Amino acid sequence: MHLVEIIALVVSITAVIAYLNDRYLGLPTALGTFVGALAFALILVFLDAIGLVSDDWASQMLFTIKWGDLLLHGLLGFLLFAAAIQLDGSLFARNRWSITYMATIGVVLSALLTTIMIVAVLGYLHSYYPKIGLSWWPAFVFAAMIVPTDPVLVGGLLRKLKITPAVKGVIFGESLFNDAVAIVLFIFAVGMTKRPDDMHFSTATLYILQIGGGGVILGILLGSIATYMLNTSRSDSVHQMITIGVVVGGYSLAEFIGVSAPLALVLAGIIIAKYRGYAQAKQEHPVLSFWRAIEATINAILFALIGLELVTFDWEWGWQQGVILSSLIIFPLIIIARYISLLIPWVFSRVKKKVRHSSIVLMTWCGMRGGVSFALALSIDHDVPYREPFIFATFIIVVLSIMIQGFTVPMLARWDASKYEDTSHEE
Repeated sequence: MHLVEIIALVVSITAVIAYLNDRYLGLPTALGTFVGALAFALILVFLDAIGLVSDDWASQMLFTIKWGDLLLHGLLGFLLFAAAIQLDGSLFARNRWSITYMATIGVVLSALLTTIMIVAVLGYLHSYYPKIGLSWWPAFVFAAMIVPTDPVLVGGLLRKLKITPAVKGVIFGESLFNDAVAIVLFIFAVGMTKRPDDMHFSTATLYILQIGGGGVILGILLGSIATYMLNTSRSDSVHQMITIGVVVGGYSLAEFIGVSAPLALVLAGIIIAKYRGYAQAKQEHPVLSFWRAIEATINAILFALIGLELVTFDWEWGWQQGVILSSLIIFPLIIIARYISLLIPWVFSRVKKKVRHSSIVLMTWCGMRGGVSFALALSIDHDVPYREPFIFATFIIVVLSIMIQGFTVPMLARWDASKYEDTSHEE
């Protein structure tokens, strides 16, 4: 199967999934596309189990293109920029310090807590069930891979929910920077598994400052230049071309000079969103429509790739039992770690009168896993021994996150809103 045929197949499947959701399910576009793509992935696995899908066919599709490199060094940029440009810039500006903490210190703290709990809990259970267990560095890689929340899912749900604007701005803004920071953390963690003797605090700090700080500076420059070009042009098609140029050119430039491309594109998208006001327009702007279609397509591609990866696995029943059990245990641990990382600053802050504890619970529950975690899992080198278990575990956790968190967020949002209504009545 040739490259053009592969791309045509995946994009066509995405279009069918989007149509079925719009016609019959009526879910938010992002969530509906995820559910449809999930169904497609499961159908692939079922067809493989009954012998109707050839492993060779799936392997050919996967190895014709270096999907790992394409995802980590290309499509992720489109995905993050697509989410960033939909942000309400004024909400982000008013809550920038809360978002900055949650997406930096909060992400690192969440990853460390997740790592500690994974090693401790699975290590304890290892004596009773030897098929589960994980050492420190692989556990840290997995934590960094699964910590990023999905801004596409989060943004799609927030647009449908009636929640406090401040809480909405923090949740969406954090989901964007969370991903960019977590990707830097993941790349660092993978690098250290290959060179554990090189691990020093000063080295790690310098690396993160260089990659992250450079990404911030480049993002501000890209966003400022793009905003000027958008303000001095009138055609919607030109606007779309400019934003594409920001992503493609910006990602290539960031990779060339050795800074964080995801962080640069997130910042560029937010600056454009703030000064162009796409999200505040009464009618959906053509630029937003274009990027929402892009993000839905990329997320569907990620699910299709996961389905193909699962088809190529050696399904001799053995290691899968341990992965399934470990994933079911890790899923609540991830949520607990995120809750603690959000609760600590809230307890010691002055915003408790403005932001209720119920909003902390809602922020925790809105941290759904999705496309970014898939992309990171698929980017792991094929010669890494834990690649298949990590991909399978990511698939299970993302499914649990979408089905449990995704469909219960509206209920929690109503509960959170009721807390603020009760306060207003008391006053």
